[in-house]
Amino acid sequence: MSTLLLDPPTERIAVNLLRHLEWQAEGFSLIFLFADVGPSLQLAAWLDERLSGDGRPLQQYEVKDDFVREPEIAVDRFVAEFAAMSARPGGIWYGMQRHPGDARWNRARTLFLARLNERRFLLERDLKRPLVLVLPAHFRPEARTIAPDIWHRRHLSEELRVATAGAGGAETSALAESTLNLIEAGDRSLPAYDEWQRMQSAVPTTQIYLPTAWRACNDLLTAGRPADADAVAQQALTIARERASKASEASALRDLSVSLDNVGQVAQMQGDWAQA
Repeated sequence: MSTLLLDPPTERIAVNLLRHLEWQAEGFSLIFLFADVGPSLQLAAWLDERLSGDGRPLQQYEVKDDFVREPEIAVDRFVAEFAAMSARPGGIWYGMQRHPGDARWNRARTLFLARLNERRFLLERDLKRPLVLVLPAHFRPEARTIAPDIWHRRHLSEELRVATAGAGGAETSALAESTLNLIEAGDRSLPAYDEWQRMQSAVPTTQIYLPTAWRACNDLLTAGRPADADAVAQQALTIARERASKASEASALRDLSVSLDNVGQVAQMQGDWAQA
């Protein structure tokens, strides 16, 4: 069972993507995901957790800051990695959703899609895994216009936004409320992180509940605090390694695996690809 909770609208999208990634694990397929940053991070973590249990963890790539200066070079690098990506199990998550309101980033995304559209033949021929292209929530019209060939080749497209109460008094999802609170309140609303700090000082190491650390990392990343997320991830990994060295139970090994994945995800979000 997943330790990450999603609100119903996000879970519907998550299940759709999960089914596709499970059922079409081999061969090329294309998914467009138009998403706000916070929910997209939650979704990636949820998918990776579920897929890792089947031995097909999500191959997660997030463009770095140089993407805004060299989007066409980013396409060249991406294409050059097709063989290596295809040799590993698991679908590919390629995130370009950061800085949705920045004109330079939006121009870079446009150039990236245009160049990738020109290389549709290589994309379909050489990439043997499902690909999830993650773009800002508002970017659907641009994607359809700039990259018509790969747009019509898509197998699925979804839109994921931070939900708010709409007309008719629709309920705001728990996850959306959490994400909005993190954005608006900054450091004041990180309950998982607060609980992790409390456990660190008050609970014996043998009794610490590691899923709290994993959730704290996710919340800290959403709140824009990658350094703190890295510290928590490293602490959890140390505890998981210690437990795994003393016991061979499946639960201890699973906690170690998830903790390692968590460290990799945090490193990836900081652009530390070697560590990831």
